Amino acid sequence: MEYYMLKIIGTICISIISCLIIITRKDDIDISAICIAVLFEIIGLILINFGTDILNFILLKIG
Repeated sequence: MEYYMLKIIGTICISIISCLIIITRKDDIDISAICIAVLFEIIGLILINFGTDILNFILLKIG
């Protein structure tokens, strides 16, 4: 149960940070701000959902 709550909280935090990127760059709103926010969102969601699997894969390849 705690694991799913942490995933939800992490997803909300990443969404807020992505929105803040777009809001702070409102003066020069361009496709670059949206691309940065979307890229940040995708990387964050991948790390939240597959972070332990990626870490285990890296550690198995090293060891």
